[in-house]
This record gives sequence, C-alpha cells and structure tokens, in this order.
Amino acid sequence: MAELELEDAGLPGGLNKLNLTLNRLRLAQFLDEFAADCDVRDFLLLDSLGLAIEARMSSTGLVEDASALPLRPFRLWEYVWLFKALGLAKGRFDVLDLGGPASHVVLLGAIAGNRVTSLDTNPVIVEAGRVCAQALALSALAPQAGDMRDLSRFSDASFDRIICCSVLEHLRAEDQKKALAEMARVLRPGGIIGLTFDYGTPAPGANMYLPPPHEPPRDAQEIRERYLQGGLRVLGNTELEDPVPGSLFRNTTVKYVMGSLFVGRPPVRHVPAPRPAVRRDSVVGAHSIADFPYRCFRRAQDMQHQTYAANEAARRIEELERIAAERREALAAANRESQRLRAEAERRAETIRDLERVAAERLEALEAASREAELLRVEAERRLETIREVERVAAERLDLLVATDRAAAEIRAEAERREAALRELTEAIRERERRIEELQGAMERLEGAS
Repeated sequence: MAELELEDAGLPGGLNKLNLTLNRLRLAQFLDEFAADCDVRDFLLLDSLGLAIEARMSSTGLVEDASALPLRPFRLWEYVWLFKALGLAKGRFDVLDLGGPASHVVLLGAIAGNRVTSLDTNPVIVEAGRVCAQALALSALAPQAGDMRDLSRFSDASFDRIICCSVLEHLRAEDQKKALAEMARVLRPGGIIGLTFDYGTPAPGANMYLPPPHEPPRDAQEIRERYLQGGLRVLGNTELEDPVPGSLFRNTTVKYVMGSLFVGRPPVRHVPAPRPAVRRDSVVGAHSIADFPYRCFRRAQDMQHQTYAANEAARRIEELERIAAERREALAAANRESQRLRAEAERRAETIRDLERVAAERLEALEAASREAELLRVEAERRLETIREVERVAAERLDLLVATDRAAAEIRAEAERREAALRELTEAIRERERRIEELQGAMERLEGAS
C-alpha cells in the first residue's frame, strides 16, 4: 500500500517521535506496526459503515461516493495519528475542527463522546457533515459554515482540542499566521492543537473556496514562524524535520510531502507521549446507529439500482458506440464520394480551362483578322478616292480628248480596266467580310458550348 521503492530505504524512518514528516517508509512502518490497532480498524470500519448507510464522508475536501481510506493509506495514517495524539478516544473534550465537517477523524471523534464543532467555507462539505451526523446519530457533532481566519463567534478558551487537517497549506502565509493566532485564542490552557499540512512544495490542484496562491511552509523554520502564534509551543519532540521532496507523492508537475505538528497552550497538563501507542479498545463497536439494518438495506437497494443503471448505461454506450461506428463508416464513405466528386469537378474545371484557352486563342485570331480587314477597308477607300480623283481629272480632260477618238478610246479602255480592278477589289473585300462573319459565328458557337 505504501509503494516502497529502492531509494526509499534512505528516507528518515521510525515512529518514535510525535511530530513527523510523512514519507513512504514511515507510512509502511505505520501500516505494519499498527495493523492490529483498534483505532486503525475503527477508521476502516467507519469508512465501510459510511458506504453502507450512504453517509458521504470526505477525505479530500470533496464529497465522495466510494471508500476513501483503503485507497489513501496516507490519510489513514494522518487521521489515526491525530486521533491518538489528541487523545480523542477518551471522549469528554470540547473539540474544534477547522476544515473537515465530513472527515473521518471528526466523525470518529464525535462517536467517541467528544463535543465537536466543525467549520468549513464550503457549504457542500458542511451539508455533507450534517448528513453524516444524522446518518450516524451524532448529536454531539455540529457542522457550521465558517472561516478559520475569523473565530470571533467563539469566546476565549472555548476548546480543549483543535484539529486542522490538510487545510492550512491552501492559505497564504499571512493568513496561516492569522488562523493560528485565532486557534491560540480559543484554546484552553493545557489544550492541544493537531495540525497536518503539505510541506515543502504545494500539492497539485486548486481549492475553489480558498483560491491560490497556496503557500505551504518550506522548512522547519517557516513552520515555527507561522504556527507558533499566541504563545503556542511545540509538544513532544521539538526538533522539527525538514521535508524530503517527493518522499510521499510524485506528481507530473510537483513533488511534495506531508507533515504533522502538535502544539499546545501553556500550562500543558497532558504532554503527549513521544509517539502514539497501539490501542485495543474499539470506539465504533460501542456506538449504536438508529435503523441500522434498514439503512444498510436501503443502501444495498440503491447500489443495486446504481448497478442496474450502470449496466443499462454500459449497454446504451455499447449501442451508441455501434451506431457511432456505423456513422463513422457512412461518413468515411461520404468522404470517399466527396473526394471522387472533387476529383471529377477538378477534371471538368481543367477541361473548361482548356476550352477557355482555345477560345482566347481564337478570339485573338479573330481580333487579328478584324484588324487586317480594317486595314483592307481603309486601303480600298483610299484607292476608291484615288479612282474618284482620276475620274474627276478624266472628266475635266474629256473635252480635250473628244477630238481624238483614239485617245478617248484608250482613256475609256483604261477606265474599264480600272473599274474591273475595282470590282475585283470589292469582291475581295466582300470575301474578307464573309470570312469575318464565319469566324464570328464559330466564336459564338464555341462560347455557347462553354
């Protein structure tokens, strides 16, 4: 359960102290040495009991629907160590918890006969604590909405024990000092405060009710500066250890560890032993729960319904996956058809571009023919003007040529020859115009085909 690795052999070990930094080696030693301990068994029994009667406990600050402690052995160590060192199994204490109305240590403390008030800024966890108190018939547990930085609702010296379990690290450093000063004020002389906290580097994740920055203490010196407020002093071993990064958790983004610290307000009447000892007397075994068989039966029915719903959901998911597979295949076929149509469209577009290119070439040829026809027409008009000029001159000189028939005949013959040439030229112009019309017709048919 502790997931020991070869390099863990070099970590600090031994449980002969009260204030410890938790690492995998110590966790393994704890699980081994306290395997037959009644407190350990009570916590595990409470965890299973909560699952059986639908008392939704929390070991993370979130309401959970499944067993928590078997999956988080470090929480088991954390809760048992607090429970033992604070002497909560004795009962009869006024206890203030800060941050865990639905946590196992708070619930077991109330079962043991302590009067427990628990504050949290998260209304969901406060309500979960009330549900757990009702389900377990714990009239001595009072979950309330509140903030550890302001305990003004409580008078001085109101509590014998104070618990703050894995919450302080989510506050700014100055707010941690303020919270410890408030704890010192409401703690009775001789009382004990049990703290656990992330140590060294921040744990991953965020807390929506305690927004970042999250500032856990980096070393033993910072622990003393932040937590020894209002005359509090360290109980048990006073030589605090610095953390070994990554000795408990290795996350992809951060390597961190947890620490435990017990402080008291002088005069301390009961200094905790150097380390908690194994206990043999069960606390949960003597506790009576109203309607326990009915609650278990109802929870079993709920779990049966949940199993049926889960199976139905799995069947529906399988059906949806089959439909999704069919639709993926249809989509793939549609994509293939789309690619074929795209290729056909590209082929036809290429054909149209070829036709446009041929049309452009023919249009250019037509424009060239038109330019040439225009030149011929201009030349014909020039020559016609020349002919008219010749005829005018001929008319002027006709009177001079009347006397001589031969000269007139020659002039007439020349005129006839030129008229024949003019007719040929006119015919050539008409032939060119006809060709132009044919080209224009061909161009129109080509444009119609495009």
